[in-house]
Amino acid sequence: NVPYLVFWERVTVALLANGSFPQARWAPGFALSGGIAYVHGGMMMEGSSSILADLHAFYLEGGRGYWVNLSAQPGPPSARYGHAMISFTKGTKYERDKLILFGGRDAGGADLQDTWEADVNDGAPAIWSDLSEADGTVPSPRYGMGNAAMGRTLMWVFGGISDTEYLRDLGRLDTNTSDEICNPGFYNQESTCVACEAGRFMNGIVPRGLTVPIELCVPCPANATSEPASVGVESCRCLPGFTGEDGAECTPCPENTYKYSIGNATCQPCEPVITGSGAASAICECEPGYNPNITLGIVPSGAGCVLCRGGFYKLHRGNEQCDQCGEQEKPVQNAYWLDPAPADLFCPFLCDEGFSTFGITFTEFERYECLPCEGEPLENPCSAGEYWNATCTTLVGPGCQECQNMVGDGIYRLPNYFWREPDQCPYSCNPGSYDSTPDSGNFMYPDCVPCTTDCASGFVPGVCGLGGAFG
Repeated sequence: NVPYLVFWERVTVALLANGSFPQARWAPGFALSGGIAYVHGGMMMEGSSSILADLHAFYLEGGRGYWVNLSAQPGPPSARYGHAMISFTKGTKYERDKLILFGGRDAGGADLQDTWEADVNDGAPAIWSDLSEADGTVPSPRYGMGNAAMGRTLMWVFGGISDTEYLRDLGRLDTNTSDEICNPGFYNQESTCVACEAGRFMNGIVPRGLTVPIELCVPCPANATSEPASVGVESCRCLPGFTGEDGAECTPCPENTYKYSIGNATCQPCEPVITGSGAASAICECEPGYNPNITLGIVPSGAGCVLCRGGFYKLHRGNEQCDQCGEQEKPVQNAYWLDPAPADLFCPFLCDEGFSTFGITFTEFERYECLPCEGEPLENPCSAGEYWNATCTTLVGPGCQECQNMVGDGIYRLPNYFWREPDQCPYSCNPGSYDSTPDSGNFMYPDCVPCTTDCASGFVPGVCGLGGAFG
């Protein structure tokens, strides 16, 4: 019995616009790297004219695969079949995925012992390099050999056929002839190249053959960060809320400014009145009484901040939504929320027309009330210096209100024949003042000015100072 599930399945394949299905073939080079399968060369059928030199990559995404033709034009190495091919993944010694190819039999029937390296990445045509001048003892010409990759840099070859001889020797190609060599931005960790983490960088190029310690991953300056595997201090860029040139000092954005992105952009002002920010802010925040527009969401500049809607409030700066007012903050009847709510008022409401809170005293434990306004009286109920106010609003109710139309030092009088008007309350000047405009005819509304030592011409000395309209 098989103790685990073993099964074969056919992979669904799609064709991209720049791709082509590989032709049916025998004995091609085949290698797998990072989930990408590579196929090179092979024989279509018997006969030298059917030996291939093309290179294809198979990518698997979302449960479906597709082929891309990576053949270079012109495309070394030469057409062949029965050759060895392995792959190494980028991020160790290499900046791109690599293919290593050895030997095979060409279209003329000659057995080969050349070695090639190909850069393959991002679906672009392969870039081939001839490694046939490598140091050491190169295996004899052959095809049909077994091959495998080991670790990050080793290619192993065993056996094969040379002319008519079957071989049993073992060869090894080491693409890294000393310690594990890591790309700039990577360090060694148990024979594996690991990227310097974000916020660190490698200062300069590490010489070939040097085992790279983690200590060469240097922290970025304060308030800056970098991408993983960064090289050079200029890779360090200012964090949101800080500004400065790449690789240089990062200074905090001043209050009421912001910087949303990583990099050397300058700090920008927040939208005035409705937003603000503290120092070193990545985004602006809505001021008290404002919250982010539900449709727009949070906008870095604060341009999306709007007043709280009726029945809601916010007492502090921030990008939270406004809180709902309590039930006790509005009368149960004859009232409605003011919408939108002014930023400087807490849960404001208005009474319905004909209702008011005027003259009502509340404690913190009582609910507000909107009561019906008084009707207008038939005769003047007000004292001297008062008029009847007929207005009925939330904060102003009908009743006697203080007159405000006196000019100078005087005293209000009765009767008041225009007791419904705020600017027609009658008065006379107090002793020591007189009417400076006696010819105006408005003796009920004098302009009272202080008397001088000698009264003005036309007045009897000694009379000024007794008060009245004439002084």
